Amino acid sequence: ARFNDNLYLDGLISITLEAAKELVKSEGSLSLDSLTLITSGVAKELAKSRGLSLDGLKSITPEVAKELATTKMWDLSLNGLKSITPEIAKGLANFKGSILYLNGLTSITAGVAKELAKIELQEEPRCICINGTLYLNGLTSITVDVAEELSNLVGLLSLDGLKSVDIKTAQTLSSVRWWESLASITPDVAREVINQAGRNQRIDFKNLSIISPEVAWELAKFEGRDLYLNGLTLITPEVARELAKSKSTILYLNGLTSIDLVTAKELAQFEGYMLVLDGLKSVSLEIMKELANFSGYLWITHLGSVTPETIQILMDKSNKVNLYFHSLNDIS
Repeated sequence: ARFNDNLYLDGLISITLEAAKELVKSEGSLSLDSLTLITSGVAKELAKSRGLSLDGLKSITPEVAKELATTKMWDLSLNGLKSITPEIAKGLANFKGSILYLNGLTSITAGVAKELAKIELQEEPRCICINGTLYLNGLTSITVDVAEELSNLVGLLSLDGLKSVDIKTAQTLSSVRWWESLASITPDVAREVINQAGRNQRIDFKNLSIISPEVAWELAKFEGRDLYLNGLTLITPEVARELAKSKSTILYLNGLTSIDLVTAKELAQFEGYMLVLDGLKSVSLEIMKELANFSGYLWITHLGSVTPETIQILMDKSNKVNLYFHSLNDIS
């Protein structure tokens, strides 16, 4: 199939050198994700395309890696590779395009990291970016020595698969937004995140489902605009008390589907501009009374049912509540 000069031939299971030469004449990107094997000659021709997806390849030789990286294509996707040697990484280090996808790698050695860090990623021509990006989202953990090598990369590094890191690794990854996929976090790592983020516009923890009061205390020190903790599905009053001290402008807690009275009372002490609780499905009159004490803008959009008394409480907040009943079933 063709779309905007790009060719999607994901049903193709083999390719000749002559066919490769014809395909690159399209002057667009090629998707050939069903290919499981290519020669260095075919790789050399395919590398002349504007972009190339070969996610069906489970392994490649150093020669193929070098040929694929030879030309300055926009992006190269090799997400089917589960592991690579330093020699293969050395071949890929010749890549001078914008985006290299290696999301299939579940672990890498320091030797592989050292070679990958030599890639000279270029500015992505289709959007406004400072540099290109190396995607290693399949890594769920990395060692300090691997982190040290990756920190030498000139460009952006995506590590969205990381579930946990120790403090030494966290300190080494100072040039990478590595924390967004963390599933667990310690107070010292939380402190390091805040130090590295500085006054950035946002910090987003997508996968944190539970945190301790000590971690909450560290996260509350973030002085940027948005603190996203939408992965939290349950918080204790102690955690709520610490989060309410947050110096962020907006606090997002959209993973909470319910809260108790004490937690609501603690959250209402937040002194930021907006408190977002989009996950709440229902709240009692008593809980809403406590939330209504929040001095900023209260954002709740998915309540399933409310009472007239609850609506009156919200009305009393004047223009400081955004309450959209997207899924309202009943006003009782």
